Amino acid sequence: MSEDMEDRDDARRQSGVLRGVLTYIGVVAALLLLAGGIYLAVRILDADGGSPQLEAALEKARAAGVPMSWDDYWAGVVREGPSGADYYTSAFALFLENPADPYGPGMAIPDGLPLVSRQSVAFPARGEEVPEDLKRCVADYLDSKSAALEYLHSGAECTWARYVGEYHGVETLLPHVSRLRQCARILALAAWHDAVEGRADAAMGRVEDGIAISMSLRQEPLLVSRMVQFACLSITLQNGLQQVLMHSEPSSADLLELQRALEAAAADISLQDAFAGEIWGILDLHERVREDEYEVFGYVANPSGPRKELSFFEKRRVKRGIDRFAAQGVEAALYFIEAAEKPTPELLTGRVAYQPKDPVTDALFPAPDQYSDSFHKWLVSAANARAKLEA
Repeated sequence: MSEDMEDRDDARRQSGVLRGVLTYIGVVAALLLLAGGIYLAVRILDADGGSPQLEAALEKARAAGVPMSWDDYWAGVVREGPSGADYYTSAFALFLENPADPYGPGMAIPDGLPLVSRQSVAFPARGEEVPEDLKRCVADYLDSKSAALEYLHSGAECTWARYVGEYHGVETLLPHVSRLRQCARILALAAWHDAVEGRADAAMGRVEDGIAISMSLRQEPLLVSRMVQFACLSITLQNGLQQVLMHSEPSSADLLELQRALEAAAADISLQDAFAGEIWGILDLHERVREDEYEVFGYVANPSGPRKELSFFEKRRVKRGIDRFAAQGVEAALYFIEAAEKPTPELLTGRVAYQPKDPVTDALFPAPDQYSDSFHKWLVSAANARAKLEA
């Protein structure tokens, strides 16, 4: 009897141990499942699956026929004959202070010359006698750069130009734009000198070369390039042509040729491609920011001091802000692509609505309305340039 009781006690003890082990295993399994579920939920929440708003804006851009990359854009550009950029960059090398450094400080120009010198002098007023020493100084400088001026003339005969081979987003270097602007000033100076020396035909040729410099940027799909395009055109007309008309009497044939060049320039003023370039820049910035999360998050957490980490949910807010910023930037560019195609007063003065949603991201990223203001300035510049040419 006692043995039977001992057997039953042993069985109960074994059963209790088994139940304890099974309960322990069950608890551990439940905890593992809970941890796995939490981990999966966090991974899903933190997954970089893209922004529906950004994807919708990009799909709208594709549907509108906007080229979505630098290479796609240039694949659609008609290129016949040599690139004018080859001749213009050859001219830069002859103008630069240090030709071995293509990103050097600039062009070596003596002081005391109108328009082009750091310490420049004004052009003589209408009816005022031109000092002989001024004519001699200008002539000496232009003679020393005759080979560069020939390159500028050869570039003017080309029908297209490409200065930038590879696009590196917001880090794309554009040393040519400031040099083209200075070349436009040099051509305006040369036009003035030819005019005061009685060479009206040569002076008008310099003006046409200046217009060609401006138009060499018409195919570069970047807003800063279009700004310089308008600047070069303004320099050529307000300084070069004005001085030629003040000091000489161009022939009817030269004036007719100038009219054709101005009509071609007026017909080819567009900012649509430049706003496509803004979309690429926005996407490049979006990608860079998403890839450099530590610096971005640290900056948001403490803009004026050492970097520090944000919480998980603060990071999520910043990521959503980055996506929203990119999406609204693309939408703003599309808005102004339409405005560039149909520049009505309403579109020219329009603004893209922007409602701040998150003070954390708003502290880091500029409101798209600031982009709207910039786009508006470019459109006004284009409209003004067109009006001057058509007047």
